[in-house]
Amino acid sequence: MLALRDVPGARDRIEAGVRVILSMQLRSGAFSFWPGQDDPHLGGSVMAAHVLVLARSGGYDVSAESVDRALSWLHGFLRDGIGPSRTYALYVLALGGRPEPAWLESLPKDAFLGLAAAEMGKTELARKILEHLDAGQTPDVNDFDSYARRDFVRLLARVRAGLPMDARPRDVLARCRTTYERGWACLALAGSSAEAAGSGSVRIFAGGNLVAEAPLDRLTRLAVPAGDLTITSDGPCRYAWHVRGHRPPQPAGDRGFWIRRAYVRVGEDRPRTDFRAGDLVAVRLFVYTPEPRAFVALEDPLPAGLEPLDLRWKTSGRRREESDDFEHVEKRDDRVFASAERLSAGLHEMTWLARVTTAGTFTAPAPTVEEMYDAGVSGRGEAGVVEVAPR
Repeated sequence: MLALRDVPGARDRIEAGVRVILSMQLRSGAFSFWPGQDDPHLGGSVMAAHVLVLARSGGYDVSAESVDRALSWLHGFLRDGIGPSRTYALYVLALGGRPEPAWLESLPKDAFLGLAAAEMGKTELARKILEHLDAGQTPDVNDFDSYARRDFVRLLARVRAGLPMDARPRDVLARCRTTYERGWACLALAGSSAEAAGSGSVRIFAGGNLVAEAPLDRLTRLAVPAGDLTITSDGPCRYAWHVRGHRPPQPAGDRGFWIRRAYVRVGEDRPRTDFRAGDLVAVRLFVYTPEPRAFVALEDPLPAGLEPLDLRWKTSGRRREESDDFEHVEKRDDRVFASAERLSAGLHEMTWLARVTTAGTFTAPAPTVEEMYDAGVSGRGEAGVVEVAPR
C-alpha cells in the first residue's frame, strides 16, 4: 500500500497497518510474527523495518525512536544473522540513512545486495553485482522469498543503477500469485521510470459504449458498470480493478491440504447441524497435510447465529513428537483465524467453543487453509447450513 499511497482511501489502510506493525515491536527493536508474542521473527523483522522506513519518509506517524530501534537491531542482525535476509537488511539500513558499505564485499551477491549498493551510491559495484547474478538462483521460500520478489528487486536495482531493465514489469507481474508478491510488484513499478505515464487520456468502454475517461498523467478512481470492459489509451497506463459481487459457494478442494469441519453439541459425541438457542457447541476442525508446511493460515467463518466463546487447541499426528501447534489464534466477530509458522506432516485437530445465540437458518461458509506464500498449496472444506430452534 505504501507504493500506492496516492490512491484514494489508501492512507487510512496504511496508517492501520503501521499501527499493527508498531504493536509487534519488541524492546530489542525487532518484531514478533504476531501481536503479543515475545520472540523476534528474523525475516519478518527486516520486512517490518523496511515498512517503517518507507512510512516515516512518506510522512506517516512513525516515531524516530521506533525507526532507530529497528535500524539498530538490523546492525546487530548483520553481525549475527544468517540467510538471504542479511542483504535485505543491508538495503533497509541504506534506505534508512544508516549505510554499512563494508558489508558490500562480504555478503552473497544477490539482487538485494545490488539494490543496497545502488542506494549507497556505489553505482559501478551495483552494476557489477547485477550483471553477474545467477539466473538459476533458487529462492528460500521459508524466508518470505519467491521468484517474483527476486525478479522485482532485480528490476528495481537495475533502474537505480542506471541499467536497462532486462524484463518488462508486466511480464513479471503476470507471475505473481500472492498479495505479498504483488506488493513487491508495486514497489518495483513505483520506483521505475521505464514506463512513465505520458500525456493524453485513457478511455473505458462497457459493451462498446464509452463509460469513463481520465487523463493519463494522474491517479484517478473511476466507477464503471459491470459488463465486458475494454480499455484504450494514448500512452502507457497502469490500472487495477476492484470488483464487488456475490461469489457462489465453492466446492471442497484439496491442493496440498485437506480440511473438514464438524459441529458437536457439548456433552454429545456425534456431529450435528441442528441446535437450540443457548446451546454450547464445540467446533472441530481437522487439517491434514502429507508433508511439512511453512507459514500456514487457517480461517473458519462463523454462521451468523453463533458467537465464539473460547479457543482450545489440540494437535495430533501420526507421531506426536513431530507435531506442531498453530501458535497464533484470533477470535474475530465473524470468524476464527489461526496461523502456524511451521506445521508438521500429519493430521491436526483444532477445537474451539461457540454459543448458539439466535434462532433461524444460517449458512456455514467453508473453512479454508493455505500456505500463505505459496498460493498453489491450499485446502477448502465443505460449506453447510445450521438450523437453530428457539429455546
